Formats: sequence, structure tokens, C-alpha cells
Amino acid sequence: TMPSLPAIQNAILAVLGGGTITSDSGISNAVGLCKLSGDIVEVHSPVSLDIYDQDNRHTGLAADGETEYGIPGVQYEMIDNEKFAFMPSGAHYRVVTRAQSTGAYDMYITHTDDTDVVTHQSYYHAVPLVTENSTGTIMLADETVSPMISIDDNDDTVTDRTVTASSSLESDKVNDHTPPVTTAAFDGTMVTLSATDDISGVLNTKYSTDNVVWNVYSNPFKAKVGVTVYVVSLDAAGNTEDIKQIQTAIASMVS
Repeated sequence: TMPSLPAIQNAILAVLGGGTITSDSGISNAVGLCKLSGDIVEVHSPVSLDIYDQDNRHTGLAADGETEYGIPGVQYEMIDNEKFAFMPSGAHYRVVTRAQSTGAYDMYITHTDDTDVVTHQSYYHAVPLVTENSTGTIMLADETVSPMISIDDNDDTVTDRTVTASSSLESDKVNDHTPPVTTAAFDGTMVTLSATDDISGVLNTKYSTDNVVWNVYSNPFKAKVGVTVYVVSLDAAGNTEDIKQIQTAIASMVS
């Protein structure tokens, strides 16, 4: 159960204050009650997150800024600008993101089975928000794998574009918390980049000559001796390595 639920908050306060937990707190020591199959949706700013079921019941932030728990079993949590929702299996859901500013956001959809094992994860990297009206919709049902995001940029209920998952990971690759490693070679004229990631694999590598404008690396590129090149790689689980600075020099290898 997510800690933003009022009953959970009251129970935590009771424990901290030396009180007792009541039977309606939602907290239990019965391990079997915690094994729920379903989907966890996680989004990073700048978007809101709303969940609707087939009866158009709603869980998410209401107009007054308070969290509304209108769908039985659906849990919702917001930590700073990150939003999380858990939707139990056995129903159809409409997941809606709404732009809070232009830019881009990341989204994860993680499926767990009834033994608390993660079986699949879809990762959507840097989904563009081209207008402040950009609204994304995903339809989720049991065992939905890597659904597309349908995006309406003009608030007219018309899908202007669709976004597919940047990566789709099976259970053995989901628990990757180690960023990739990028190395660079310079022969006096061309810079060649190489990135490795032992678990989920490399999603992309980018480079820049000013640390402002970034290019996705695909082939060796020209550079002058003495130029600083910035490089960074992202893996399929969403881990980003720290930006590296490469000072080009003849016959150099930098890691």
C-alpha cells in the first residue's frame, strides 16, 4: 500500500507517537495480502498522471489538489515531481498524462505477477511535450505488453502522434541499476565512441562539443586536436552514466 493513503499516514503517525494501529489502517502482517498482480506506472515531470477504469472512475489528483481514490484497489503516490500508480489485474484502465509545461518526460510501466515478481517492464524515454496541451493516453489490460502512447497535442481529442516504448525488458533485465560505460578513441581526425552495458543493453549514446546541443551517436565524427567532446550513454533500463569530457589528442584513448 502506498504511504499517501490517509489511513496509512494515520497509522504511521500513531506508531511514531507511541500509539497503536487500528484494524482499519490498511496495514497487515499477513504476507499473502501483499502479493498482488498488476501494473505499476511511473512518470517523471513535467506531466500529471491520472487513472480511469472502464466505469470512468478516477484515481489521481482532483481539481482541488487533493488525491482522489475513486477506483477500488488502485493506489497512487506523488513524491516531488514523480508520480506512481499501481493498478491490480482484472480490469481495463486508461492511463492519462497531461503536460504541465513543454519539454519531455520518462515513463515506466512495470508488470508484477501474484508472487511479487516483476515479469516485464516497458520504458519510454524523453517523450516529447510539444505544447502545453499535450495529452498522452495508454490503454492497459491484463498482460498488456509495451502499449503505445497516443498523444493529442491540440486538446481536440484527435491523436496527433503515437510513441512506442524505447525498450521492452523481460524479468532478468529489469533489475539493472548500473549505468553503461562509454569509451572514446581519437585518431587525429575522427572520434569513435563505444558503449557497453552488461545487463539491459545500451539504448543510445550522445555527444556534444559544447555540453548544450547533443547529437545521437551513430558513426565516427570529425574533430580537431585539442577540442573537448562531451559523451554520455543511456541503457535500456533508464540508467544514465555521468557525462564524460574527452580532450582530443593524437592517438589517444580515453575512458
